[in-house]
Amino acid sequence: MVENIWQPAIRLDLQIEPDLPTLTCSRINLQGAIMNLLANARDAMPGGGTISLAARPIAKSGHTMAVEIEVMDEGVGMSPDTLQRAFEPFFTTRATGLGGFGLPVVKRFVEDIGGQVAVKSRLATGTRVILRLPI
Repeated sequence: MVENIWQPAIRLDLQIEPDLPTLTCSRINLQGAIMNLLANARDAMPGGGTISLAARPIAKSGHTMAVEIEVMDEGVGMSPDTLQRAFEPFFTTRATGLGGFGLPVVKRFVEDIGGQVAVKSRLATGTRVILRLPI
């Protein structure tokens, strides 16, 4: 799926820990959420760069409680005002074309399964999206 949206100037760095616990969610919705995040990261780096995709178990008191999925880019980043509105449906910074659906869909999916989503971003340094999904 990733090959269909990829550009040669962008490098994908995968850091997937082995033997991740099973998530109790729709596989298609999870794939859609990850694809939305990867497409946003790609679009934020018109000159190319690296996108990191990581997945790791999160433990508390010695027991795995969740899987953390992180997508990080080296793109243009978001201003504090943009970051504050990033999850609003129909909000977009794109000048043309469709936009404003990706992050709201990701947030809805994550919250519907009892997870959490966080976004950290700074202008000219990139964006980091973290999904914490219950097992």
